[in-house]
Amino acid sequence: QHGGSVVTCEPVTKKRDNQSQVHNRKAAKKGARSVRTQQNEEAVEDFIADLYRLAETCNFGTLKDELIRDQIVAGIQDQKLSEILQCDPELTLEKAVMKVRTKEEVRTQQAVLRGTEVAANLDRVSSSRGTRGKQYAKGFQRQHKKDEATTAKRCTRCGTTPQHAFSSCPARQSACNICKKTGHWAAMCRKKAVHEVSKNDSKNEAEKEDDKEDLYLGGVQAIIKKEKEGQSKTQNTEDKKQQRNIDRIRTKTAHSEPPWMAQVSINGKDVSVKVDTGADVTVISEELYRQHLVGIALTNAGKGLQVGDSIPLNVLGKLQVKIEWRNKAAIDHIYVVKENMQPLLGRPAIRALGMLDWVIDMVIAEVSNDKPESEFSNVFEGLGCLRKCKPYHICFKPDTKPYAVSVPRRVPLHLMHKVKEELERLEELGVISRVVEPTEWCAPMVAVLKANKKDVRICINYTELNKCVVRNRHIMPSVEENLAQLGEARWFSLLDANKGYHQVPLCKCCRHVTTFITPFGRYCSDRLPMGLCPSAEHFQESMSTVLDGLQNVVNLSDDVLVHGRTLEEHDKCLRAVLQRLSEAGLTLNKNKCVFRQKRVRFLGYIVSADEGVQPDPEKVKAITSMKRPTNTKEVKRFLGMVHFQLKFIEHLADITKPLRKLLKDSVEFMWESPQEKAFKEVKKRLIEAPALALFNTNKKTRISADSSSYGLGAVLEQFDEEQEDWRPVYYASRALSETEKRYAQIEKEALALTWAWKALMTADTLSRAPLSDARDAEDCLCDDGIEKFVQAVVKRRMSDQFAIKIREMQDKDMVMQEVLKYVREGWPRYRRDVPEKLLPYFEEKGILTVTPDGTFLCGTRIHIPKGLRNEVLERIHQGHLGEKKCQGRARQSVWWPGVNADVRARCLKCTICLEHRLQTKEPLIVTEPPERPWQEVAVDFCEREGRHYLVMVDYFSRYPEVVYMSSTTAANTIAKMKDIFGRHGIPEQVRSDNGPQFSSQEYKQFAENFGFAIVTSSPRYPQSNGKVEAAVKTVKRILEKETEPTLVYWHIVLLLWKQAAARLWAGKFRSKQQYDKRHRVRELPELMPGELVWIKDQQAYGTVVRRRTEPRSYDVRYPGGLLRRNRSFLESTRRTMEDDDEDEDDWGTVANEDQPRQEADKEPAPAEQPEPLRQSSRQHNTPRRLHYQQLGKPTC
Repeated sequence: QHGGSVVTCEPVTKKRDNQSQVHNRKAAKKGARSVRTQQNEEAVEDFIADLYRLAETCNFGTLKDELIRDQIVAGIQDQKLSEILQCDPELTLEKAVMKVRTKEEVRTQQAVLRGTEVAANLDRVSSSRGTRGKQYAKGFQRQHKKDEATTAKRCTRCGTTPQHAFSSCPARQSACNICKKTGHWAAMCRKKAVHEVSKNDSKNEAEKEDDKEDLYLGGVQAIIKKEKEGQSKTQNTEDKKQQRNIDRIRTKTAHSEPPWMAQVSINGKDVSVKVDTGADVTVISEELYRQHLVGIALTNAGKGLQVGDSIPLNVLGKLQVKIEWRNKAAIDHIYVVKENMQPLLGRPAIRALGMLDWVIDMVIAEVSNDKPESEFSNVFEGLGCLRKCKPYHICFKPDTKPYAVSVPRRVPLHLMHKVKEELERLEELGVISRVVEPTEWCAPMVAVLKANKKDVRICINYTELNKCVVRNRHIMPSVEENLAQLGEARWFSLLDANKGYHQVPLCKCCRHVTTFITPFGRYCSDRLPMGLCPSAEHFQESMSTVLDGLQNVVNLSDDVLVHGRTLEEHDKCLRAVLQRLSEAGLTLNKNKCVFRQKRVRFLGYIVSADEGVQPDPEKVKAITSMKRPTNTKEVKRFLGMVHFQLKFIEHLADITKPLRKLLKDSVEFMWESPQEKAFKEVKKRLIEAPALALFNTNKKTRISADSSSYGLGAVLEQFDEEQEDWRPVYYASRALSETEKRYAQIEKEALALTWAWKALMTADTLSRAPLSDARDAEDCLCDDGIEKFVQAVVKRRMSDQFAIKIREMQDKDMVMQEVLKYVREGWPRYRRDVPEKLLPYFEEKGILTVTPDGTFLCGTRIHIPKGLRNEVLERIHQGHLGEKKCQGRARQSVWWPGVNADVRARCLKCTICLEHRLQTKEPLIVTEPPERPWQEVAVDFCEREGRHYLVMVDYFSRYPEVVYMSSTTAANTIAKMKDIFGRHGIPEQVRSDNGPQFSSQEYKQFAENFGFAIVTSSPRYPQSNGKVEAAVKTVKRILEKETEPTLVYWHIVLLLWKQAAARLWAGKFRSKQQYDKRHRVRELPELMPGELVWIKDQQAYGTVVRRRTEPRSYDVRYPGGLLRRNRSFLESTRRTMEDDDEDEDDWGTVANEDQPRQEADKEPAPAEQPEPLRQSSRQHNTPRRLHYQQLGKPTC
């Protein structure tokens, strides 16, 4: 308004509409610049708000946002930031406002962190928000002058006003309580931390600004002071003034935004907490602790807590709990205070739960114009070519035969155009070239869509070519090796090579072998092709050569990760890497590169500066979304994906045991509840997987290992000084082998420790942190200690008299003299130079020693001369502990060549050991199943309360027949069997024991007339006829409960009629496998006629006469007569009796048919005369009379 007339911007706007866009922006900038710029000490918020207010009075139209943006760029006082904004071609108003505001917040935050005074500016920002844009010019100037005057009056040494000379300052001769220097008071000490405020300072700070940094502290202080009113009746003036300041804070914040509240779960209890980024720890009241967490014991807090002006809290202790929020969990320490206050969620828990992100550092990186990637723009342009490496030459194996295809594979019609464009693009880039001449090699091509579903990838099948190519043997760095180098990293930049293989040139003489055929002709590779087996090793070797010597760089294939502890260190390393890549001619894919991040995705994991290593959420989602496996192949696929995340899951081997069971060939695939439980548990563990710390060689490290019945588990941990706790770095587990499962538990624990050390503390780790050669005196044995150890070994093994005896025999033994000479002077280098009689000693030359008193040792075992070995063997064999125990006893104390064989021979000669030796179980023999019912049957007698029953069972269907027997004579037995045969038919084979009814001549005639074969079991070995024995057991059990005998038959039929025969016999074969495995069976050697054996049940020695046709059954002659026994009753003495012509009457008569039942275990004499044994034709001495005493019983 000027001179009573109103001047508007409408004519100007209409005129601008007819001009070009460039002229409009220049005019707008010029006009705006003449109107408004940022003043000294003016807040950015006030400056931006006033620009908006001024813009409302002008009709800028569609150019309003652009003009305000340009005025912000031109009018801000930060020239450096203004230049950065001017260089941004895509700058918008919102982006400009955000960067300007962020820069001022960063400058304010940096000032606070460095301890400078910014309180006045902060107060000015907060106090001006309510009246933004209303009174700027005069109000801002008055406030500015007032602040300058207030600041000028304060003394920087004593803190009093007005400011005065140093000579008259009361603090001139005073010593500071913090830094102990003279010339200032503690209240004005510059070395004091920002958060430290002493009680004495609070008395001198009544004139502090009203606003506080952490407003919630006012509420806490008010509660504390209210509790202390009853303790103190009077308060000084400073305390009252401080209370008024607290009330003023409450008044000012009464209409502000409500506090940030969150519902979290603490050890399963839902608690409403206040999210406080200014709190260093999480705090709850004593009342809340007693309501929900009283079961957890409190530990010593170790540190005190203060609020406000150094007002201490009554800390009762701390406890470690699990805090959960939105499917995220964290382990944190909670401090319990006596005061009644609202629960506070501290900064460590907030960060661990991912509630808020700390963006100040990332903003600094974004605002900074010192970006190394901007200096090397050529690295991100086009497809490069490595200049420092020679073109790769493909080497072939001898006798290589070329392979070629003449017809291309079909390409889908909708991809035909894209494939042609991709081939033309690759040819234009120089990756491939067209081939027109004949070639011996030609491979097929396959086109697949990329992840973006738009572009295609050309894939060549070089399977046949790879069979003939010699691979490079370059060691590929492992994922764990790369991650272990990121221990102290806080900033990351991830670089991705632009089609890395295609930047390596291929030798011209080898290009024709890479020829491939397409629907559009044949092409060959001019660069290193993908799919060729040596490509990965050669490219990795090339990348290692390019990056050799650079620090803070890890590389695997085409991924390069640059890291640093600080932003400056990171940028320095990034600049060096980009410079090296630029010199080498390697280019990067800028769309896949990320710079200056706190969190990146690298090698399939999420690497974070604050949390460590975490599983990739995409891979976790892929596993958790998998459906239940339906076959072995799908189980292998699931376990393969889970094992990639092995390091995050504790005791994974134990969890997956039911799933691994399905992978065995001998186990039928059946998905049951154990597999389902394991399947769900793996997914749950993976979702709740903790973040693993990055390995740091400067931190304390420990390994914990454990063993279960099925697997081993271990964890590598490092001590985190910030959290004051051990953090896991790597979990490892594996399953036990079948042999290891049979170890004792203490052996399994030892195995877990040794395996954990080898698996976690690898040689590669030790090579980066080698152990020092210096050892403590306590870790080394001195010469006196070694000497005492040797003397203790010798004295523990033998007495002094026996030692003298050994040395005397040793001096007489000529072989020992030669051995001692070699031990003292040294052995020949080659085995052929050693006399044959000394070869057993040559094998042990590394542990042969001689003590100062002349005792010859093999390790810690004393060598026994030849003349004393029998005596030592007698001592070792005392107690008859058996072969293995005696050999173990010998291994602890004595040695000579062949000591184990001598001990074994001594045990075999001992009759006491022979007579008490446990017989080894032989494999179970399963009867072949019959083809039809009632083809094979078994028969036996059953007695109950004086009543006898005949039990006959069918081998095919297990159908039983039970008949009451008034008498058990052979005639009555035959009559009952005829009745049963009349109902079911005559079987082909009848099995029975050797009872008098079944061994009588009448029964044999009955079998011959009816045409069935008789098979008898070995005496005292009823399990050879187990079918009828099981039926007898069931019949007896029923007869004990049945009161009406007439119903017995039907009860038995209903009870024993089982399933189909095929399934029954399948179960029989499974039982054999279980029996053989449980008893550790093995086949016993066959006994030969004339061999001396020990008959265990008769406690007598006998001679084998012949082997019977029944399995494992022998006829044995002993002083009591001729009997039949199973092999399990006979223990061989490894000796053979001389043939003799003595009559059999001297051994006693053979049992006949009429002998009583209790003697029926002896084999009855056959009806016909047996064929006489043929006398041996060899010459022999006249036999002696074979009495029991002269039977040939071995002696000790």
